[in-house]
Amino acid sequence: KNLDYEFQIKELALQAITHNSFAKGALSYQRVEFLGDAVLDLACLYYFYEKFVDADPGKLTHLRQSTVNNQILYKIGSQLSLNKILIHSIPDFLKNDSPLYSKLISDLVESLIGAIFIDQKLDWKNIYTKIIKLFAKTFDECLNNQDSTFDAKRQANE
Repeated sequence: KNLDYEFQIKELALQAITHNSFAKGALSYQRVEFLGDAVLDLACLYYFYEKFVDADPGKLTHLRQSTVNNQILYKIGSQLSLNKILIHSIPDFLKNDSPLYSKLISDLVESLIGAIFIDQKLDWKNIYTKIIKLFAKTFDECLNNQDSTFDAKRQANE
């Protein structure tokens, strides 16, 4: 519900939220997470490529690294309450201060992106629009915080 998306392939939705600790031979989210990671990177790079037409590859790389990382993905996953839908058999999972917890939530964001991409039959325009809608506020916050840091680091390196 929080994703504002209804899966056509229900089994894919189930796979996307099933951790390998629970899967026991069935498919877990790892494969769609792998795909989702690539789709998310491409969407972010394209977004920055279009938004910053004069940016060189170093700046574009910095922008992507600043906005697509486990900390940001965890923040988005937490806002979407993804911890409530993850199927797992990890006893201490609900301890929010655990590094495993934040990694699993960030993985789940990527998994769902990959699953939606497959479910949409690789419809780039649709998935790109959904990703940007999901990440737009976070992108803007990161961009506001990162511009001055990037410029200072770049000047120091020169």
